[in-house]
Amino acid sequence: MKMLKIEDLMERLHFGRTTIYRLISNGFFPRGHGDGRYRRWSEAEIDAYTILLWDVPHELPNGIHAETVERLREMATAAKTVVNSTQPNME
Repeated sequence: MKMLKIEDLMERLHFGRTTIYRLISNGFFPRGHGDGRYRRWSEAEIDAYTILLWDVPHELPNGIHAETVERLREMATAAKTVVNSTQPNME
């Protein structure tokens, strides 16, 4: 299982570090795994979260438990309101 750093998340999601940590603190983003100094996120979990967040018509990665998918779906749904309110209006 590949683990991602915060910089990888920033690149994949096009979110700043502060936005990611704000989503985590609000319970709208996976907490990841850490040892106190470093934090890493499962690539499969982040891929699933991204698909759910952006409503990408794509299959979820294999090997993710149904409970995890449901938890990610709830987080992504809640995060959409936060993310949409912080994105600039492109019109």
